[in-house]
Amino acid sequence: MFYTRPTLSPLGIDLCKIGGGGSCPAQFYGRTAEGRPTYIRYRGGRFSVSIGDVGAPEHETPTKLLDAVIGPTLHGDMLLEQACDLAGLTVRGERLVLSDEKREAAAEKSNILDWSGRTTYWVRDLVMTEDAGRCFVETLARKVGEPVFFDVTWKGGRQYRILP
Repeated sequence: MFYTRPTLSPLGIDLCKIGGGGSCPAQFYGRTAEGRPTYIRYRGGRFSVSIGDVGAPEHETPTKLLDAVIGPTLHGDMLLEQACDLAGLTVRGERLVLSDEKREAAAEKSNILDWSGRTTYWVRDLVMTEDAGRCFVETLARKVGEPVFFDVTWKGGRQYRILP
C-alpha cells in the first residue's frame, strides 16, 4: 500500500490553545476561541478531528469533523505541527510550521512519517533473502529514477538501511 500526503478538506478552525502528543495514539486536545473543545487523534493509520459544544469539558467532543485512513494499519506517530497542517487548523491565527530538522530529529526517536507530500511510502511485508532484497531495491531505484530508502529487518533482528 502506498502512503503520501492525503487530500483532506481543510477545516479552517483557529485554536486558542492546543497540547498533547504521544504515539499509538497521538492525541492532541485544544480549544477554540469560542470555547469549543477539540480532539485530534491518529492511531492505526486513522486520523480524526472532533469538536464539542461551547463550554463543554475538554474530553467531551461528540462531533467528528474529519475521519480518514491516511497511514499504515499499525501506525500512530504524528507531531502536533503535522496534525494541524493536515487538518487545516491554525493556532491563534498562525499556521504551525514543522522544520525538516525537527521532523528528522523526531523520526530518529519514533516512527514519524513525512506528511509534507515530498515522500511516498510503500508499506508491505515481503519475505526474501538479503541478496534478493538488494536486487529488488536496485531494480526499483532504476525504475523510479529517484533515491529509494528502505528500512529492512531480517530474521534475527538485524536491520539494514539500503540507499542505492
